[in-house]
Amino acid sequence: MEHHSRKPALPSGWSTLTDSHHHDPYQEFSSRSGINNIEPNFNLSVKYADRYGNMPQVDATRIPHNGEQAHEDSPRQAAVGHDETTSQIKTRRRRDITRVLSKYAEKASLNGVTFIGASKNPYVKTIWSILLAAAIGAMIYHLYSLLSSFLEYKKQTKVSLSFSSLQFPAVTVCNINILRKSMVNETSKEIREYVENMTTRVMLDRLGACSDSEYDEEDCWDESDDTSVVDKSFYDQTFPDSWESEGQQSSFTDVFDKFRNLMNGQPLEKRQKWGHQIEDMLLHCSFAGKKCYAKNFTHFISGTYGNCFTLQYSKFISRKAGPDGGLELVFFLENHEFLEGITTGSGIHVVIHEQKTTPFPEDEGIAIAPATQTIIGMKQVQIERLGSPYGPCKAVNSFEKKYNVTYTRTTCQKICEQNLIRSKCNCTDGKSPNLNVIMGPADLEPCKSTEQIKCFTKMTFDFDSKNNLCDCDGLCRERGFEQSISSRQWPSLSFSRVLVETVCKNVSNDTCDLLKERFGQSSWELVENFIKLNIYYKDLNYELLKESPDYEMVNLWSDIGGTIGLWIGLSVLGVCELLFLLVQVLIKCCDGGKRKQASESRHTVNSR
Repeated sequence: MEHHSRKPALPSGWSTLTDSHHHDPYQEFSSRSGINNIEPNFNLSVKYADRYGNMPQVDATRIPHNGEQAHEDSPRQAAVGHDETTSQIKTRRRRDITRVLSKYAEKASLNGVTFIGASKNPYVKTIWSILLAAAIGAMIYHLYSLLSSFLEYKKQTKVSLSFSSLQFPAVTVCNINILRKSMVNETSKEIREYVENMTTRVMLDRLGACSDSEYDEEDCWDESDDTSVVDKSFYDQTFPDSWESEGQQSSFTDVFDKFRNLMNGQPLEKRQKWGHQIEDMLLHCSFAGKKCYAKNFTHFISGTYGNCFTLQYSKFISRKAGPDGGLELVFFLENHEFLEGITTGSGIHVVIHEQKTTPFPEDEGIAIAPATQTIIGMKQVQIERLGSPYGPCKAVNSFEKKYNVTYTRTTCQKICEQNLIRSKCNCTDGKSPNLNVIMGPADLEPCKSTEQIKCFTKMTFDFDSKNNLCDCDGLCRERGFEQSISSRQWPSLSFSRVLVETVCKNVSNDTCDLLKERFGQSSWELVENFIKLNIYYKDLNYELLKESPDYEMVNLWSDIGGTIGLWIGLSVLGVCELLFLLVQVLIKCCDGGKRKQASESRHTVNSR
């Protein structure tokens, strides 16, 4: 019995490969697959060629005949269907991608692409391809240069002037005499002996007399047993490239350093008592014409100057420029209390600093000579730094929480150096006792022994020569004060007598009589006991130094757009076109893979 299969109706736009010759599809399948003598128990389905002329796919499934069990297709039949499906998918993928690229080339915003796509001449295509590649290369180099310039994070400083009422800074004053003569008998035995034996020694040292044969050796001390003396070989090793390894210790420096070390080894309470008191020194204080008093000053101890006193008040606001809107101070120096041979001059040391910051008179400030009126005109300078990545600047929160003091770069460096000395030398730097107050007690004595002094000297040198030991950058926002200083002789001899009467109101009768007896009524030595200090803002304009980026992000984007437009003629929308093209290509690639997987899945089902 013959089995005939009726040809299905063809969809619109489709045709069979056999229509033109009226071939039977069974015969077409036999000739293409190599299978002859098709049995009638085969179910044959024909997929016709599409409009693009793709080969038809013919599926043949054997129908069981007379109760015969169905069996799997032969490996040859399975391989035929699978190979054709993979080939079709690859062809379709290439065709789809080519179609997408061709459409883009017809209307591309990218200069040169339309000429490459439209030209039929291969030489023209080559020339335009080379030009496009060269333009893209130049654009990439230009963009790299722009990005490198941006990543350098260059900055510029803008200077501007603003007018406002200004907060008055803190003022710290120190008498340069560290120990009052009247208190020597209350000091330690070592200090008393040093002061008593100092007069002859200092005078001889100043004249260079220790090398002169006419002086006895008793007048020139033998320092071979002094524990503070460090052998020269140590300095040669510690300061290999410095003057410290060659020069000898100065006599002036040597005398005062030894005395200072003796004083720094004493308890702070005693040192405060032995030094000059603000109640005895301050004769007059006024701000903007309003009186201030000794109790408005706060006390701290300097390793170099002894007692120092700071005047600061948050309500000190300058609303008027000039002396009338500033601070006026008059001091009595108590020159009769100076130590001969140790105190080599007279006067006060003044530090002007921002309120709530820690002053360091040893390293900053100005010296004010006696018998003068010194006028300090100030101009406030505010600095605003950008910070990272344009440069380092310090955030102060952690520092202030840890030490309970306002951050300054000097304070940070001092604390860092003190921590280094404490940890390495097991002693403290006695020159800055106020640091021990800030950092808290460490139960350590000032460095005294030879080994401690060697360690202290080495740590100090390492700290000064190595800049990476501490993270002490400038504040992101800070204020400073530019100063212009002038002075004149003050007071007159007649006015000094009036000032003595003012002094006598604050001291005992014995002290007053001593002053009048020692200086007399016509001695200029009396004049040298007084200092007048005027501190004020020259004007209420403050200078603002503000850092700003030299090359900002908005400039970078603008230059990137200009560069891309210059070399390849693209705008932002043109870049979006390229991105959209890339997405389309990726979709076509992924779609081909999905079709392949689906085809393999169908083939697996059919084979079963």
